[in-house]
Amino acid sequence: SSVLLLCASSIRVCLARLEVEWEAMELYDLEQGLKSVASSGHVLNCQELTGIQSGLTMLKSKEKYQSIFFWGKIFGLAADYYIAYGMKDPDFEFPPKTFFFAGEDFEFRPLPKLTHESAEKILALGLEKPFAGTADKSIEPTVEGEEPPADEDGDGEQADKPAKLTEADRLAQVVTEIDFDTAVVPKGAYAL
Repeated sequence: SSVLLLCASSIRVCLARLEVEWEAMELYDLEQGLKSVASSGHVLNCQELTGIQSGLTMLKSKEKYQSIFFWGKIFGLAADYYIAYGMKDPDFEFPPKTFFFAGEDFEFRPLPKLTHESAEKILALGLEKPFAGTADKSIEPTVEGEEPPADEDGDGEQADKPAKLTEADRLAQVVTEIDFDTAVVPKGAYAL
């Protein structure tokens, strides 16, 4: 029981240390923040770190955010996704959080806004395979006899069909789920 108590207290100390270090992995302290969580085994190399810093700087100036945060990296087979988010001044109580993603080019683009129906459709597909790394790749299975979508500007027949779900939609769903499951409440927020 003394070993268990020692483990619990050392875990508490580690979590407290991580909480202080992980408070905000903002753009200006990105490198130090990543060093503090490097014990998990996955780190960014110099090219990734430099690309993310320049990409986030461009995003911050283009979207007029006061602060922009690096959220994480999602591994793909051909390429990886880098996720960031920005929060603007709140209109009400809570600031809106907008997510962005980038590939190997480190040009951050907004993640698609999912409707409840498209989120349910993505979950119904039951995808457990890894991400491919191609954001515009369709994730819906092709039906026999159906032709793959062509890259033409024909608006007649395509206007009636709903847009196919892409890997960017799946990425938005996964990021939303992870962010929801790991969100924390500020100290004193539930005080009556």
